[in-house]
This record gives sequence, C-alpha cells and structure tokens, in this order.
Amino acid sequence: MARPQKQTVDYFPHDALASEGTTLTILEDQFGNDGYSFWFRLLERLCATPGHVMDCRNPARWQFLLAKTHVSEDIGCRILNLLAELDAIDADLWLDKVIWCQNLVDNITDVYKNRRALIPQKPSVNGNNPLVSVVSTEDNPTAGVVSTSESTQSKLKESKLKESKLKESKVEKKETFNSFKEQLRTEYTDLNIDEEYKKFTLYWEEGSKKLQRPKLAFVNWLNKAREIKGEKGLGKNAGVNRINSDDPDKYTKGKYGHMVQR
Repeated sequence: MARPQKQTVDYFPHDALASEGTTLTILEDQFGNDGYSFWFRLLERLCATPGHVMDCRNPARWQFLLAKTHVSEDIGCRILNLLAELDAIDADLWLDKVIWCQNLVDNITDVYKNRRALIPQKPSVNGNNPLVSVVSTEDNPTAGVVSTSESTQSKLKESKLKESKLKESKVEKKETFNSFKEQLRTEYTDLNIDEEYKKFTLYWEEGSKKLQRPKLAFVNWLNKAREIKGEKGLGKNAGVNRINSDDPDKYTKGKYGHMVQR
C-alpha cells in the first residue's frame, strides 16, 4: 500500500523586507504588533495544516487559531476581514469561514516539486458540506481529486455555481448588496446603516462600484464606526463587545464576531 502523500511543509519564505509590503503596512497601521504577529502565526498554522486550508466553521479549529495567534475573537475576525479585503486570503472562501492563501501556496510550490508530490489547490465549499480540494502537478494537471467527502458531486455543483456567478448582471449585484445591507441592520442596531453607507460610498468614491470586495469593506467600516461611537460615548471603558451586566441574556455573538442585542 502506497504511503500517503505529505501535504504540509516545515517552512515558508519570510522575506527581510516583508514588513514594507502593502499587507503588513496596513495591518500594523490598524492593529499594531497584533496585526504583524497574527499574519505570520496564521501562515505558520496554514503550513502545518494538511492541504494548507483552515476550516474555521469547526468551532474547535477556530478557537485553536485564536489561541495560537493570541488575539480575541473580535480582533481575529476584524483582521481576517481586512486580509480578505486586501486579497491576502481568499475573500470568497472567508465568507464561508474557510482560510486559503494562494500566495503562500505559490511560494512553497518548489517544496512539492522537489518531493515529486501533488500541489494542493484552492478548495471549494458548498454550504455546510465538507471541503473538496483538487490537487495537481505541473506534469499532470488533472491528477485527481482529494476529498473529505465520499463523493465529488459537490465539486460539480460548485463549478455550476461559479458559472452562474459569472453571468450575474450589474443590476443583480446591486440588489444583492442592498439585501446584504438589510441583513446588517439586525446586527448593527446601534448604527444608522443608511447614514453609514452614505459616508462609506462618499469615502470610496461610489463604494461598491470600484471596490473588489464591497461587502467586507462595508463590514470593516461599520466595525470601525461602532468602535469610534463606543469610545465617544463610554470613554476608555468602551468596546464593541461591551455587554450590559444588568441583563447579559439580551446579547448574543453576531456573525462578524461582535456582540449584538437579541
């Protein structure tokens, strides 16, 4: 019986001038040393994870990542949202709470070539189904499919879904974003979504028309607006996760890592 192919690596390139790049410059500007530390600890975990993909839909894996990066759940979500907005991680997969960094895999391709091994490829996700990860080599680009599912049907469905997205019109995209804003109203009850969206679009010069990841950008904008509002209203004790101690059962954790009223 053949030995299973290793899909982890023991190292990844860490350039001496890495901190001068766009991603780290913005991370450090917004999160200080937490941003720098989180990014490289995340890359370490991805290198040590089979297939270099991390499924944070699994609560245990998510909590493990937070423990390894030494940040709170709120900060972790905000940093990952920003990384997706910057295309440092795959934004579409992160919407499903799956972390994939194509640049990392590209940078360690030589390791797999030296092993004469299959190179992990970007996985696909269908709702709550398991990940389906295609692997290939330079000489054999259709080497096969490695799946945590017993069937490859989910991959075919994902392919059809991507084709459908490509045909989506500008009008449909606008309607989708408007629907997304309506969903945000239930989580950001302390903010005027319409007013914040006006500010957002003015700042970004027509916002969603020019931004590659408008949804993530708008969520980051709302998180920052909430943080500023909390600081103005509550001074140094303010925070997006602040809970009314008189009635803690009124609050629950929102989709984007903050506390919202039930």
